Amino acid sequence: MELEGLKRGLKRLENSNIKVTTLVTDRHLQIQKWVREKCTATVHYFDIWHVAKGLKKRLTTLSKKKGYSLVSKWLRSIVNHLYWVAVSSNGNGEEALAKWESVANHIVGIHEGHSSTFPKCAHPPIVTEREWFTAGTPVYEELSDILESSYLKKDIKKLSPIGQTSSLEGYHSVVNHFAPKMFHFGYEAMRSRLRLAAMHFNENANRAQATDKSGDPQYSICFPKAKQGHHTLRKIMSNSTYGEKHM
Repeated sequence: MELEGLKRGLKRLENSNIKVTTLVTDRHLQIQKWVREKCTATVHYFDIWHVAKGLKKRLTTLSKKKGYSLVSKWLRSIVNHLYWVAVSSNGNGEEALAKWESVANHIVGIHEGHSSTFPKCAHPPIVTEREWFTAGTPVYEELSDILESSYLKKDIKKLSPIGQTSSLEGYHSVVNHFAPKMFHFGYEAMRSRLRLAAMHFNENANRAQATDKSGDPQYSICFPKAKQGHHTLRKIMSNSTYGEKHM
């Protein structure tokens, strides 16, 4: 279904004389193969969140093993490093891979001599106390197997440094509001609801951030379930609008 939707979407853009030079998707294997064979002039990137989600799941599973609690203390830093690798490499796959491979040294307290492409860590000197892994221990070896898996490293080289699929996920959330999955709609009703969802999303996708009386931007602190107790800072956006009112 995903591949067919992509084919139809790209075909419609082509018929509208819109050239797609860069495409960002998840790691759907059929999509990867089709883009590689049929869209040879298109640069294909992977959305960071989807790669990070898979990595986090594997690290979480590892951290639950007896005596492996140190993995949970490093989990957030390792996932954050993945995001940094993508956005700081500007689409250079080899540079991204070199930065990612440095994490195996970093977690044992080695910050120099990584590779010719990325010889040393970019962070300032670490002055706070931190519990490091010990090279050669079972926990380090199993963690390294995850961090250095060939499948992950292949995906690291294709992480998107620009747009992500979060906006599309936001649109799907709006669609669920107008056309809840627990209800059945006929073809015409579904098409109308999808059009309403698209109009509402386009109307409000780029609305400004809300400000207080002093003109300072507003934020809120949230505790998403996926963060497992950690917080996230979110922008408070201005109220949604619903188009021009007609009397």
